[in-house]
Amino acid sequence: MDKKNLYEKTGIQLLKFNTIYQLFIMGKTNPEYLKKARKLLFITDYLNYLFSGKKENEYTVATTSAMLNAKSCDWDSEILDQLNIKHLFKNKPIKTGAMLGQLHDSLKKELDIKQLNIIATASHDTACAVISVPHIQDDDDWAYISSGTWSLLGIETDKPIISEKSLKYNITNEGGYNNTIRVLKNMMGMWIMQNIKKEYDDKYSFDDLENMARDNDNFHSLIDPSSNLFFNPKSMLNAIRDYCKATNQQLPEKAGDYSRCAYHSLANLYDKILNEIEYISEKQINTIYIVGGGSQDKYLNQLTSDYTKKIVFAGPVEATAIGNIVVQLISQNIVSDIKTARKMIFNSFEIKKYNPQNI
Repeated sequence: MDKKNLYEKTGIQLLKFNTIYQLFIMGKTNPEYLKKARKLLFITDYLNYLFSGKKENEYTVATTSAMLNAKSCDWDSEILDQLNIKHLFKNKPIKTGAMLGQLHDSLKKELDIKQLNIIATASHDTACAVISVPHIQDDDDWAYISSGTWSLLGIETDKPIISEKSLKYNITNEGGYNNTIRVLKNMMGMWIMQNIKKEYDDKYSFDDLENMARDNDNFHSLIDPSSNLFFNPKSMLNAIRDYCKATNQQLPEKAGDYSRCAYHSLANLYDKILNEIEYISEKQINTIYIVGGGSQDKYLNQLTSDYTKKIVFAGPVEATAIGNIVVQLISQNIVSDIKTARKMIFNSFEIKKYNPQNI
């Protein structure tokens, strides 16, 4: 099956760590494992099984495996046949927020709990993070960045966008809450800064590196953070330096050079990816919401606004946990819907606004 055929079926970005490739290799190296198995559960599904005794696959995490058909929202039989694992996926993934039942009696006794509902919340962390985006307007001209070690930039849609253009840009279509689609690009995030900090033996805090970058007006070289050179190098500093040398740019020498390069390169990449998202969706984006741990980085937030020329809102920080809670609240009719939940989030957490400035 070529990549075009695979993408047309799943709409999932071609990434080396997708579940489909892991199972393919397992089928080659340890086929007895797959033959003996009766059901495949993702880790979140397995935890739900331990709590409730129900063996079910939840929709949002199932989509990211690159084995679910994007149009039918069910496992793709041709893909499963090629992997020889059709026996592991007999049931269609359950809806996000489905009630699985009660906590096991043995666990109730051990934990001294009389009753506890087990809910199949959005199992994929980015799905949860997007649920917590504090967008309270009626328009849909917004995008999000789930910012952490990885950055995921995209939009929320009702249907997948699967086309030659989206394949060209390797845009993914992952499942979201209430059968929405997260049309996004998965790319490098704060991983580069984490490695720079580590290679300087944690001599500088993230605030120190941010201030060095902010005050460094003499270094202007840029890298492509999405390059495999920065995926897991032995030395991130050497990788950055080698890239600058290969592209005939000024070579970094001090910590402020490396951090400024990383920050501006990330913001520049965000702008590039946002243009791709706008192009394939034929949608004009005016606002970006940055959620997750990376939303605390004021310098990167401002640079994101500067490079994209969009208004940026940053926060909440604990986006994944908040999105998880929201699904549970809606499932138990404590909160009416996601629109109401997002208004609650906007009013409950500090959300900072950034306007574009000249760079």
